[in-house]
Amino acid sequence: MARYKEGILSAFHGKVGSVVGCSWRGVSYMRALPVKTKRKPTAAQLAARAKFKFVNEWLNPVSPYVMDFFRHEPQRHTGRQAAHSYIMRHAVKGQYPNFEIDYPSVLLSYGDLEKPLRVKVTPVAGEGVFFEWEAKAYISMGSISSYCCMVLIFPEKHTALMHRATCSLNEGRYLLPLNPHWQGCVAHAYLSVMSWNSDRVSDSVYAGRVEVGW
Repeated sequence: MARYKEGILSAFHGKVGSVVGCSWRGVSYMRALPVKTKRKPTAAQLAARAKFKFVNEWLNPVSPYVMDFFRHEPQRHTGRQAAHSYIMRHAVKGQYPNFEIDYPSVLLSYGDLEKPLRVKVTPVAGEGVFFEWEAKAYISMGSISSYCCMVLIFPEKHTALMHRATCSLNEGRYLLPLNPHWQGCVAHAYLSVMSWNSDRVSDSVYAGRVEVGW
């Protein structure tokens, strides 16, 4: 049971009657206790719940990345929550129960740094995958003092590789080394940019689908 000593208008924590007082990220709020119902969910409710679960499970391998890289969302959302919301709205195709991820529409980072242009990825036998993008003087909003971040998502293995490269956006290319474990695996590749002090990031760019050769 909750106790509060500062009057009826103050914040509190715990249960008072049918109300629960909570706080999250420094914001105090109240919510009602859940109400049990015997009604069967509608077809629309089942579809919405399945879509939510589908996206939530898909995000698990890249969760550490989106937690760091969805930076410019309101503070009331975590990076994962922001990424989940974006993908639900923009990057799911198909109808219940046959949902699919539309990989070119996925965003893994969201920010105000200038993003790379004309990004592509190709396999390099025995070495890894080669990222290329337009090399030019990226100077707007601090992009010139930044580094590149690559992500490979392997749908069949339900896993992902994340790599923060030592190259800058102005170099235009980077070989991401991989070990033979990934031979024959198909990946979807993304490239983002982060400032050297890690406080700003660009939108991610889809580089394409690549099969790792060896």
